[in-house]
Amino acid sequence: MKRLVFYSSFLISLISLSLSTIPAQAQPCQKINNAQSTAYGLREQDRRCEGIRAEDISGDFSLISLTLGKIQPSSILKLQVPDRANGQEPKVLVTSKKKNYQLDPLEFRYSGGVFQVQWSDGVIRAAGISLDSLRAIASVRSGVQKVYLPVILSPGAGQYQIVLSNERPAKIPIFQILRNGTVVYSDARNTFQPKGQIKFTWQGRDRAGNPLPAGRYELRVKADLEQDNAPPQPASVSVAFEHDPKWLK
Repeated sequence: MKRLVFYSSFLISLISLSLSTIPAQAQPCQKINNAQSTAYGLREQDRRCEGIRAEDISGDFSLISLTLGKIQPSSILKLQVPDRANGQEPKVLVTSKKKNYQLDPLEFRYSGGVFQVQWSDGVIRAAGISLDSLRAIASVRSGVQKVYLPVILSPGAGQYQIVLSNERPAKIPIFQILRNGTVVYSDARNTFQPKGQIKFTWQGRDRAGNPLPAGRYELRVKADLEQDNAPPQPASVSVAFEHDPKWLK
């Protein structure tokens, strides 16, 4: 009996010790103590991670922006993401590659079927970042699939702007938008583009210029990345995204 009591006490002690050593859930970024700092960190008002990062987060060839319109100059900057996932909050990323600026909104306002984000332009002004250099992307989960949503920077844009990041000169023989496996739009850059960013636009219409219905589409891109003293290296992007013609108005 004494042995049973001993083992029971020992087990309880182990459980208590284990629970006491479980770390609290990590913050997505470290809190900024100096509100004037431009370093990347947690900012409590309009809660977000924002600032200049030490490292470049983009890949060698990747989709970095799917937007509508241009962000409007103001002391309070704003963007919207339409809800196409029954109230699921999107993951939003705003970047400017020129100075490794990054914004990760952690707080959303929901109204009229859109998620709204606002934040002070203090860091952007202090770091000398042009609003035209900002790129934005948003996504939600649909089962195991990541689905992208356009970030609405201003209404009435009339077309999507799609931006690819290329860390090496690249040519893009295939740029396609598909619906139900059928190509509805295509474009290309058949000569090597300088490293940096490659921009495409799409008006939400098929090849004949007809408006396309709301629904899920696929962006499919194939590229050749320049290499020193070697044949070009193939690269690709294939993502699902949502389109609705009403977002363009």
